[in-house]
Amino acid sequence: MADRNRYEELVVITKTYDLILWSCNHTSRLPRNHRFVLGERIERNLYDLLELLIRAKYSRQRQPLLEQANLTLEIQACQGRGSPRANAFSSPLAASSYGVHTC
Repeated sequence: MADRNRYEELVVITKTYDLILWSCNHTSRLPRNHRFVLGERIERNLYDLLELLIRAKYSRQRQPLLEQANLTLEIQACQGRGSPRANAFSSPLAASSYGVHTC
């Protein structure tokens, strides 16, 4: 049992990787004039988040890494919500298409 747990990935890392895959598929649906800049920024930030989570997994000093991951995620969420361009692509990137339901 201990050997099996050692090789199982943390759920947060698996879900972050799934979100990256989802994002890569959906950013191609952005309007052409936003596709490269916004799509690349979203994907880069998600890969940074994944890297921080993996570093935290193997570190004894997890808290600073997890705080940075939290900040990265919060910034990503705010950029999507607060951007005047967000409305231009809100339909293709709707949270419900990832299985997330908002109020």
